[in-house]
Amino acid sequence: MGSTNDDDARTLSEWLESLGALQGSADAEALKTALDAFQERISTHASSGLHLDEYAHSDEALSALVRVLRALLQGQSASHALTRASTSAVRCIIALIVHGSPALLKQNPRRVHELAGLSSEFESEESATEAGKNSRQPRSSEQALSVRTAAVQLCESALEQASKAGLMIAIDDRPTRPTAFTSLAVRTGSVVADIRSCVASILTASSSGSNIADGSPNLTHAALKAAKALVSASPNVGFRQRTALIFTPPVVSLCSSNDSSTAAAAFSVLSELMNASGQAKSSPDIQPLESVLSQLSQSGAHLSVVRIQAWKALQALIDQDLQSVSAETQQISELSLQILQSSSSDLERQAAMSAVASLLQARATQDLSSLMDENEATQLTLNGTLVAGSSDISPLVRCSAADCILPLAAAGLQGTAHDILVKLLRDSEAPVSAAAARAIGVAFDAGYASAALLMSADERSSRLAEALTLGFRLLQIGTFENAPASKQPREALSSQTSIIKMRAAWSFATMCDKCADAVAAAHDGSTTFERLDLVPFLQAAEQLCGEDDRLAASGLRALGALLRMVPRHNSGRNSAEAGMIFVSVTTLQRALRHGKDPKTRWNAGAAFERSFENAHFLHRIGSDGNDSKNSRGSDDTVSLRAIVNDLTTTIMLDKMFKVKLTALQALTQLCTATALPDLDRGVVTLIRASLTAQRDTLQQAKVDLDARAEEAAPS
Repeated sequence: MGSTNDDDARTLSEWLESLGALQGSADAEALKTALDAFQERISTHASSGLHLDEYAHSDEALSALVRVLRALLQGQSASHALTRASTSAVRCIIALIVHGSPALLKQNPRRVHELAGLSSEFESEESATEAGKNSRQPRSSEQALSVRTAAVQLCESALEQASKAGLMIAIDDRPTRPTAFTSLAVRTGSVVADIRSCVASILTASSSGSNIADGSPNLTHAALKAAKALVSASPNVGFRQRTALIFTPPVVSLCSSNDSSTAAAAFSVLSELMNASGQAKSSPDIQPLESVLSQLSQSGAHLSVVRIQAWKALQALIDQDLQSVSAETQQISELSLQILQSSSSDLERQAAMSAVASLLQARATQDLSSLMDENEATQLTLNGTLVAGSSDISPLVRCSAADCILPLAAAGLQGTAHDILVKLLRDSEAPVSAAAARAIGVAFDAGYASAALLMSADERSSRLAEALTLGFRLLQIGTFENAPASKQPREALSSQTSIIKMRAAWSFATMCDKCADAVAAAHDGSTTFERLDLVPFLQAAEQLCGEDDRLAASGLRALGALLRMVPRHNSGRNSAEAGMIFVSVTTLQRALRHGKDPKTRWNAGAAFERSFENAHFLHRIGSDGNDSKNSRGSDDTVSLRAIVNDLTTTIMLDKMFKVKLTALQALTQLCTATALPDLDRGVVTLIRASLTAQRDTLQQAKVDLDARAEEAAPS
């Protein structure tokens, strides 16, 4: 029904007065018509005349609508007209929650309890049947499915808005009922628990088929959406886990529903439940994996939407129960290959490829040896899946295939995997090339880079140094082999496409980070990395530092890691490596002093902190570094004294607290470095002298930070 000019001209007071008058009459149809018109007015731009963006007006309207709804629910006769009017009242409240003042629920938490408390008014038919066994009196109000469906939708809206208002942050999920003296957290938790119980009873009845009414698709879908909203509404881990355990049994049953839309919705909720439950397991009788694999085995184009959600649920199961999913690797790879070869849906093929990629990455990260020991049939199927995915017509599928390449290479399929990696690095679609470049960094981050990039599975640090060289070569020239300089194509690190260059820069910085960690953990001088020529790496990082802020962040991170790997000084002060080291330090100083983006200054401070962990680096810049100039002829001096001065200035003058903190951490690391056994005593003396020269400034910085902490402390 469209709104009339008279409706548009009404004020909020006139609307509420009219609804109040109709509430007391016996004309339920007239009340429904008025509620529908009011809902339309709220939901359209015409609501600006009602001033519902103001808290007082929204709260007044909500109070009136709740009174109308309660009066309808308490009616002495259950007529079709009352049912229709009740449904309209609920939908009107939902519209007000969505389009009214954002402060409606935040400033008055009582409204959340009042709205959520309405769920008790909508008892399930199953509960009503049990009550009828103990009483000869009929129910005062028999609610129709449309009203109950609208009520569940109301709960969903109230939960979403309460979450946005921050009311779900500290809920206390206790079994005890609240009293006048209990906290808001306990009250909110009690109301939310009531909603959870109501939604769970609907889902249980729907999944068991014990009641035809509760099996209504509309009611079931509303309950599934409310369950998803309830799980995601609170950041409280314990609450999310308990809620997931309650909802999982009926949701798993609904995943096998003959109604495809219900099954798809159930799988979508199951993904959320698996993510929320963490390592908490459901009852042994509940087997989500069986339901997922059973649905994935179903054929038929009309079930494509169900299988897409089932593949996504499988990805969530990998994080929760990798061991069980790993045991089904062969079946999963066969199902995925079947989808890649037969499905016409790009989204379905991409979902299947993504699930296989998640499984392989998880296994390569957490249990690489078992992945290497997979039987020949499984490896053959996985190889076929990778080949099919990497050649798929859809860029989405090829992007997901890129995530499979290096885990499969680590499992022993280096030959095929390496060829496909080179092919995808040069793919005509930028997102595919970017995904392939990112996969290299992921392999280093997860710890299987050596097994993946080299033709041997030896994981010694010597192999990691070779893997770093190969990974860098792939990002630079897109091949495992050295190419003549004149024929080197412009590959990932020098790409003109921003997304490719960003992913490659992240991978490059991550590679350097992980290798620096390996050097620090070796405690043996890391002789293999000492033979590594750092000049091309430092040059690549230096070039990234000259790009935009996002690329510069990766460049600065790489510089910090590379300086942390600087080897013992054997080749003379004027070598190319020594020159690049001083250029790199100057770049860090410049970024710390003049970086416009706070992230740039923060990354520069963090890079200094990491480099100060390396005694060889400190020796390089500490031995007669007071009068050294960088190789570009800049007036910037490269000395410990100048670096300490820059860090101290940052602590005093930078406006961003995080940047100040990073500079403080860098100086703290420099103090700690004086205890390094490999550090020359002369350098130790220089460090102490540099810090002593800044003592007064640092003491003033401490006073300022203490004062700031007192101001920030709660009174």
